[in-house]
This record gives sequence, C-alpha cells and structure tokens, in this order.
Amino acid sequence: MKWKRFLAGVGTLCLGLSLFLPLQVRAQENTGSTAIKTTVPDAHIVLLDIGEHGSVLINDRTYTAKDEQVEVARLAEQTYIIQPDEGWQIEQVKYGQEGVQETVKVSKGAFTAPAICSDDNKLTVTFQKNSANGGTDTEDTDTPDKGGQTSPQTGTGVKTGDTVNFILWLSLLGGSGGAVLILRRKMRIAD
Repeated sequence: MKWKRFLAGVGTLCLGLSLFLPLQVRAQENTGSTAIKTTVPDAHIVLLDIGEHGSVLINDRTYTAKDEQVEVARLAEQTYIIQPDEGWQIEQVKYGQEGVQETVKVSKGAFTAPAICSDDNKLTVTFQKNSANGGTDTEDTDTPDKGGQTSPQTGTGVKTGDTVNFILWLSLLGGSGGAVLILRRKMRIAD
C-alpha cells in the first residue's frame, strides 16, 4: 500500500513539474556586445534549361537555349511565358529547387511561379515536334494557373527562438508513464 502511494506521488509530482515548472535559459552574460550584419539580396538567380525549338519570355525579355540563368525579384511571383517555335509544341515544363523539380501545369502557354527566397531554383522546358493531327496544342487551356505547384523548400527550418530542453521534458514524460505502468502492475498483483 505504501508503494502504491509512493508511485502515485512520484507520478503526480512528475506531471505537476512538467506542467508548471518553467524552463530556465542558461546563458552566459558577457559585458561586450556582438553585432551581426547581413545583406539580403533584391533578386535571385533562376537557372534555365530551355530546350531547342522554343524560348521563354521573362520580364519582357526572350531567353533561348543559349541562356543559362535569369535574375528574378526576391519574394515576388514570376510569370514565365513559354513560346515554342513554328511546328513545335511544349512537351514538358519543370520548375522548383534543383534536384526536386516538379512538372508544372502550363495554362495558355504560361505559368506563374511562387515567390522565391533563394538561388537554387531551376526552370526546365522541353519541346516536341507537332503531331500529325494538325499541330493542335495539347496543353490544358481551361485550367487556371496554379502558381507553379512547387514543393516547399526542404532542409531549411525556421528558427523560432524556442529554448525548451527537449531531453528534460521527454525524461519527465517517460518517468510519469513508467510510474503509471508500475502502479498498474502492482494493482493487478494485489487483486
């Protein structure tokens, strides 16, 4: 009976501590100061891989297979207008971070990419010869542009300033759970 009360008390104490104990930040205070300066660019580079037999119109400038990159405004949506040569049509358009590009849906020969904040995006456009059925465009012209449908950036987390000691909370949770399991087992044996 004493053991049950002890375990119940330990479990309650762990639960109470985990709910009401504020975590303290342990930082060393220095008398000096540190200044960190950074420069945020106004524009970013998007790499281009434009296939033969077409071009891409970006900001009123035409880019072809010879061009390797374009500078686009930071945190602004960018519209890309794909223009196949006579007798050719758009085969595929991919956009996104290099290595994780996704096929985008082109509407009426154009798509709008979401705002970017880094230099690791790439636009890949391929063209194919018109088919024998009169060269009709196979692109979906009724579906509105979905903004490029790129995947979110990977590998970059947002720093929140959270200073929680995860190991402390995990050990308190584990200790509480262990105390409850032991108490339950003891109750079964007593019955």
